[in-house]
Amino acid sequence: MPGETTFKHTRYLLELRELNFSSGLRNKDFKGADLSQADFHGMMVVGVNFENARLDGLNLYDCELVNCSFRGSDATRAIFKKARLLNCLFDSSNLSQSDFGE
Repeated sequence: MPGETTFKHTRYLLELRELNFSSGLRNKDFKGADLSQADFHGMMVVGVNFENARLDGLNLYDCELVNCSFRGSDATRAIFKKARLLNCLFDSSNLSQSDFGE
């Protein structure tokens, strides 16, 4: 059973999405942030910096990703399924078990 820390982290991520990103992510800096298990499903993500971030299980299903940097990030098990990527950088990123399927 998940602990109190997991519930707080999940609640924080849900509130973060609802309050700040309902219309998408633009020009945000998440360098070094822990966004594990965050859900950005279907969002427009433009000019966002995810460099050296922990993105384990991040859900970017059906997103449009434009000019984003994932350099050095740990995107293990991230979901990029049906995502449209334009000019995104993934140098030195860990993408093991990530899903880039149709």
